Amino acid sequence: MKHVFCIAFALAACVGTPSPISLSTDADAADTSRPEDTADADLTSDTHDDASPLDTDTSEAIDTSAPVTCNPFDPSSVTLVIPEGDEVLPQTFLRLSVTGSGTACVAGYRWSVDQPAGSVSTFIPSSLVPSPALEANIIGDYTFRVELTGPEGQRLVTLTKEVLVTVPAALHVELIWNTPTTSDASDTGPTGGNLDLH
Repeated sequence: MKHVFCIAFALAACVGTPSPISLSTDADAADTSRPEDTADADLTSDTHDDASPLDTDTSEAIDTSAPVTCNPFDPSSVTLVIPEGDEVLPQTFLRLSVTGSGTACVAGYRWSVDQPAGSVSTFIPSSLVPSPALEANIIGDYTFRVELTGPEGQRLVTLTKEVLVTVPAALHVELIWNTPTTSDASDTGPTGGNLDLH
C-alpha cells in the first residue's frame, strides 16, 4: 500500500508541475506589450507631471513680456544690421538684415544703395529678399536703405545705414572701366570686358 501511495503522489507531483517550456510559451502569449508601448506609457506619465522639463522649455520659448504691435507699427522695433561694421576694406561682402520684434509685421523688403561713382555692385540674390549681400568694391561711402511693407502692402518704415569703405595703406590703386559693347556695367562675361592691373 505504501508503494501505491508513493507512485500516486509522484504522478500527481509530475502532473501538477508545469514544464518550463509551457511556462515560457504561456508567458510569451500573454505578454503582448512591447518596449515601445512601455516607453510611450512613461512619456505619457511624464507629460502629466507638473515639473516636466518639456513644459518648462515650452514656457521659456514664448516671450510674452514684449508683445508685437503691428497697428500702429512701432518703427523702433526694427533695426538695420550690417555685422561687418561701419568701416570696411574694399571687396568686403556686406550682409544686410533687419532684426527686432517688429519683423513679425513685415511682409516685404525693398533694398537700395547709394554707392560711389564707378561702383556697379548689385544685391545678391536680389533687392527683394530679407537678407541680401553686396560687395563693397570701391572706396567711399555706401548708404543702404530698406523699405519695409506690411501684409497689405502698406509702408511701415524706411531704415538707413551708412558704411565707409576705406584702406589703411598710404597708396591704394583702383581699376574701373566702361565697356561700350554692353549696357550692363556689371557684366563679366565675354562681352563685358575683363581688365587686370599688374
